[in-house]
Amino acid sequence: MFARTLHKLRHGSMTLNKTIKILYQTRKKPHLFRVACERLPFYTETCVDRVENLWYQLLHLVQCLDAEPAPRCSAQLFYLQRYIRAICRRCPRIALQTIWHVQASVGDGNYHNLHPHTLLSLLGFIYPNTTLPESSRMFSIWKDLVFADCPEHQLAQILADLREINAHMEKLISLEPDSMNERWLNARTLPQFENCAAELAASGIELCEFQSSILYDSLDVDSRNLSDEPAGTGIESLVLEQVSFVQSLAAISERLRHIQPVSDRGKYLAGELETLNNSLQSSALYPLSAASDELYQVVRIPPTEGKVFSTKMRAPTLIFVETVPVQSGGAIGLDDTDKERLRPFVFSSHPRNSTFFESAVLDEIEASAVSSSGETMLSPYSSSTLATPTPTSNVVACPDDGAASGAGSEGLLDRHTNGRDAAAPATGRRHTGIIPHLPQPSRGSKMGAGARAGRLGIENFVYDSKIFGESWEERKARIRSESPMGELPGWDLFSVIVKTNDDLRQEVFTMQLIHKLKSIFEFEAPQLWLRTYRIVATGANIGLLETITDACSLDYLKKTFPGGNLSEYFRSVYGGDPSNSDFIAAQRRFIESLAAYSIVSYVLLLKDRHNGNILLSSEGRVIHIDFGFILGIAPGGMFSIEDAPFKLTKEMVDVMGGLGSHGYKHFRNCLCEGFVVLQKYHSEIAALLQTTGQHSPFPCFHGAKLARVIASLRTRLCVGLSRREIRRRVDHLIRKSYNAWGTRQYDSFQLRSNNIHP
Repeated sequence: MFARTLHKLRHGSMTLNKTIKILYQTRKKPHLFRVACERLPFYTETCVDRVENLWYQLLHLVQCLDAEPAPRCSAQLFYLQRYIRAICRRCPRIALQTIWHVQASVGDGNYHNLHPHTLLSLLGFIYPNTTLPESSRMFSIWKDLVFADCPEHQLAQILADLREINAHMEKLISLEPDSMNERWLNARTLPQFENCAAELAASGIELCEFQSSILYDSLDVDSRNLSDEPAGTGIESLVLEQVSFVQSLAAISERLRHIQPVSDRGKYLAGELETLNNSLQSSALYPLSAASDELYQVVRIPPTEGKVFSTKMRAPTLIFVETVPVQSGGAIGLDDTDKERLRPFVFSSHPRNSTFFESAVLDEIEASAVSSSGETMLSPYSSSTLATPTPTSNVVACPDDGAASGAGSEGLLDRHTNGRDAAAPATGRRHTGIIPHLPQPSRGSKMGAGARAGRLGIENFVYDSKIFGESWEERKARIRSESPMGELPGWDLFSVIVKTNDDLRQEVFTMQLIHKLKSIFEFEAPQLWLRTYRIVATGANIGLLETITDACSLDYLKKTFPGGNLSEYFRSVYGGDPSNSDFIAAQRRFIESLAAYSIVSYVLLLKDRHNGNILLSSEGRVIHIDFGFILGIAPGGMFSIEDAPFKLTKEMVDVMGGLGSHGYKHFRNCLCEGFVVLQKYHSEIAALLQTTGQHSPFPCFHGAKLARVIASLRTRLCVGLSRREIRRRVDHLIRKSYNAWGTRQYDSFQLRSNNIHP
């Protein structure tokens, strides 16, 4: 039994999501854990964007291992750190995420016995500070970025301890026998990377997913030893420059936050951006690009185009960045050496067919892990009658971790296509601003649950043409015509919201869950539409957010449209006749997006769904934002009046055509189809909670038993229900949500307290 389990773990096809779940399950069994780790090089070489998307779960596993009583998991921790270092050496974007994760997590020691020194040790293992002078880039990662708030005498002792730990680890590594995995783990140069990748490819190990491989030519920046490169050269220096760039953006928002009165903050922004623009290095990259996205180099930050959204506690800052593409050679006129240095951040993305779909065959591996360790992490619902997609050919793709594209066939259970899309990290650099004697953002401080009371909603995420007076395309055209960089080939404009004094990590996790649901919908039920936006937490209280262009909140729409009625707005904008083709198309987009977000709201228990957190796009689609309350936490705590499964007002149903209309029936059918689809992938969805929820610092897991949270999630995913039972469940949810008393009361409260219109 054990030998067969090992064989399947080594050679069986499975998704990365499943592999990470097994790593968590086997963390008390050193041999099984080490064998499961041996799969990580294959995912890194063949679907690196998936690795990037689930990188938080791998880093969190380091803390979970260290939380176990010593020395139960010491060997497992040692091996996992080696794989993390090897991946970071090959993938600068992932190395960037690792630094940000450490910066954000060093203050989590108060949660479930998490030890911050473990993450510092990991970072010291990846970026050793053994013999570096204090003037070097590698020393600055510790002194200026990680330990910016640390007294000098403590810094020296910490660095000395990290050097000692690193020396012991290297000694242990030297004792390992030679093997394919050892060669992959120890590779440090471009030829070694390429040889190891070829060796893995020739081994015949088959995975469930393929998406993007590493373009190793891009790593040929400097072939010298990684640990002793001088300042300004090498991949590590490039990573640090991206960290510093984002630090400089955060520093502006933090300095503005301390200016009083708040009405004066906007006066300082132009000067801050001018200073940043003048010191902008050519290595700065747009910080919210996904792994499979085209990479953009920041060439200018227009000083007069920013905006500060002020509250008493925060100063979220909207910053526009002018960019040119790196891959396509758009950065003409810039130094060729600088363009070469950016190449390590480029991934080669090419979708390929997968030859495997997951089935109950992997339950034996999980059962072995659980039975041998005595853990109870696995749910009894390890498979179901709908758990496996029905193949239409011998080529089947798995929607996992990153996403999948829409399918073309009509049968619900017979839609299959190749996966694509992914979530991503960010990049950055730092500067000194012009506002004197104001503090820099502190990465270690923690935000309490009550700190969310002053959060902004719509203005944090949305570029609204009604508010700014020009559409996004009009602003892009105007800025390009005024910019000295506007003639560069491939010029493009992006906007970023920079926030400090706010812990965005739980929202990053929520967006990861929504992205997972979105990928499943695209793969199985493409009419169900969700819009994800990128959030990057670069510290415990620092983050960047992507803005959504040309959409407005329902609150703003109701305040500005005569009468404030949603159905009247649709008739006015998309044609007064309900038989008009434009109106029908917009109505359909509204229904299908509303159905998708209704499912998300119910499955993830999204709360705080007032009309400031619900947008309407120019095409008529619903978009939800601001996910600070999920999985049982809500404004008002146990006294929350938001008791409806999802928000479904009378006006929303009127847009559909009213109760009993064709549009209403389509909404109901979309809900039914969505739950049938999610039921099939309940194990993959639950795996994200099973892994992230252990020893988690996120508020949504505080005071709740993880097993109960997951069991409740499976219930909401309709696990074990037939199609007829799902339809009955949907009818019950609609009845409970339609024009619900709790929804009306919460909207009324938001109107009285925050002037957010219902």
